[in-house]
Amino acid sequence: MSEFTRYSRVLLLMVLGLSAGACYGFGTFGFEFHHRYSDPVKQILAVDELPAKGSLEYYSAMIHRDKIIKGRRLAAENDQTPVTFLDGNATYRLNSLGYLHYANVTVGTPALWFLVALDTGSDLFWLPCDCSSCVHGIRSPGGPVI
Repeated sequence: MSEFTRYSRVLLLMVLGLSAGACYGFGTFGFEFHHRYSDPVKQILAVDELPAKGSLEYYSAMIHRDKIIKGRRLAAENDQTPVTFLDGNATYRLNSLGYLHYANVTVGTPALWFLVALDTGSDLFWLPCDCSSCVHGIRSPGGPVI
């Protein structure tokens, strides 16, 4: 019986290996994660108020982010302790950016890429669409157009 299961496993692996090359969806979806202060995000968003790497503001923002990751309790506290780096003791908080991560998402054939903001509180994101032949609404069976 063990010889049969070994043979069936090998056969299954061979079938899966050969069929992977014939998969039409293979390689049509991919994405890269970027931090909100990374160079690709700065280039695409063209935002000048993001802190420069190596600056006091950059490290202050990183420490604030680490506190949030370490625990939501620390983020809720109003900690007024200054963060000190070499020459300074000023800390800046950038609340306007929110707590988002950005990703380059590649979709379709031919591949099109989009920079999307990922909200850590949700498992959904929307891709922008500027085509004129797209669906603009869906009529539900007994209700209004959504």
